[in-house]
Amino acid sequence: MSEKEKNLLKKLTQGDTNAFATLFHAHWQTVYNMSYKYTLSHSDAEDISQEVFQRIWEKRKSIIIHKTFENYIVRTTKNHIINHFRAKDIKRQHEKIATQLVEQATPFVDTPPLRSVESKYQQLVALLPPRSQEIYIRKYEKHLTNEDLATEMGLSIKTVEYHLQRAHKMMREEIKKSTIYF
Repeated sequence: MSEKEKNLLKKLTQGDTNAFATLFHAHWQTVYNMSYKYTLSHSDAEDISQEVFQRIWEKRKSIIIHKTFENYIVRTTKNHIINHFRAKDIKRQHEKIATQLVEQATPFVDTPPLRSVESKYQQLVALLPPRSQEIYIRKYEKHLTNEDLATEMGLSIKTVEYHLQRAHKMMREEIKKSTIYF
């Protein structure tokens, strides 16, 4: 490892944003290219690259470099790519199970109690912040995937996931406050 790199890493562990920026600019393309090579998606490669550097910044005080920073960042990127594919696999399995359950379900009869539940659902959706509401409706009422939503709305998948998690959390909190349980 060069003296320059040792110095940058020392400054990084002390929270020096300029040192981080220097390392970022020196290694961003390597991380992005490696991520793109495996995902074949610009959006996924950007997300993984962002996660890698975010992780480096968060762990800056405890980073241990055995050989070079490039070796460290390549190893970190490989781990993030593996985690990315694991998460996608789990998501596909959940979507497959949900699709099977929907296909096996018998249609509900339009009854007053179900109309009441539908009304409560509409009220909950109406309480969501506008952006979260828009993403939630497109996801669940128009049956779009997170990837399709991100592409259609010009957002990153992480942004779509954030808004969906936010919507679910807010709706859960409102349900807990009410006397109606689903």
